[in-house]
Amino acid sequence: MEFLGLLGSGIYFFSYYLLNAEKIKGNGFVYIGMNLVASILVIISLCEQWNLPSFITNSGWALISLYGMSKVYIRNKRNGVIDDK
Repeated sequence: MEFLGLLGSGIYFFSYYLLNAEKIKGNGFVYIGMNLVASILVIISLCEQWNLPSFITNSGWALISLYGMSKVYIRNKRNGVIDDK
């Protein structure tokens, strides 16, 4: 389980690097999705060694990521990027 937490931390760092290197946008699915995956991995790793502050931080991060992804989806649907047909 510790490996999942380390992987999640690595994804956090890598997504932030990609954002600062201007390889991805902060308001797109890739950055938000990477942060969602990272937070879920860290939360799973907490099953082995519980840490309430880390759980609260990563749960909040996951919820904010889900909110961001829904905003991106709605924006893309409105702009015709997503076709539900």
